[in-house]
Amino acid sequence: MPRLLTAHRAALAAPSSTLGRLVTLAPGSKGVDTSAAITLAQAKALAAAGYTFVMRYVKVGGGLNVVPLTASERDLLWSCGLAIGIVQTYRKPSTITGPLGTEDGLQAVSEVADLLAPGGLMIATDCEGVYPSASVLIDYENEWYTAVYQAGQLPCFYNGPEPNMTREQIGQSLLFERYWKSGANVPFPTPRGYVMIQGSQEIEIAGGAFDTNLVQLDTRGCAATFWAGPAAA
Repeated sequence: MPRLLTAHRAALAAPSSTLGRLVTLAPGSKGVDTSAAITLAQAKALAAAGYTFVMRYVKVGGGLNVVPLTASERDLLWSCGLAIGIVQTYRKPSTITGPLGTEDGLQAVSEVADLLAPGGLMIATDCEGVYPSASVLIDYENEWYTAVYQAGQLPCFYNGPEPNMTREQIGQSLLFERYWKSGANVPFPTPRGYVMIQGSQEIEIAGGAFDTNLVQLDTRGCAATFWAGPAAA
């Protein structure tokens, strides 16, 4: 079972002020995800092509080397009318433990707090690769969920390639209410389903490679939340 964090630990990442606003997007809205920083030309081209959001990364210790979202990129995306979603890259599968789930979840909320994100933002954990066992992975993910949830954000599970769990384990043994399907053939998270579906093919826009995504409501009416720029006065 995940450990309860003290109020003090859960509040460590809470910013004293925030920027922007939370939004939910209409089912069928399309967006992209990328581990690279987005240029102004790419952001303008994505918006012109009808994309409404970008999933961008925050880091994890001992994880995949990605270019994390920065404040300047945040502002660039907002200036083009693009909302932002957050995903934390994955740790090397052989290194995971339950306590590391807490550590990594707290790092994710700390990074979005440094960017002045409001509470209630969906943050996804990137799960892909061959993990030691389903039980170890479940412990790690549930500890991660607890850290993120108790910090006031909305945890989401990215159901990536080779999850090493059954559909029942993904949908019932994990604590998550929100699931994001990868472009791979993966077990369906019974009974909830997905709030976002990733396409199976990359696209290229303005010299950048992107995975495409569509938002939807899951079987219980749950939706993804995104971070948009301040509303116009």
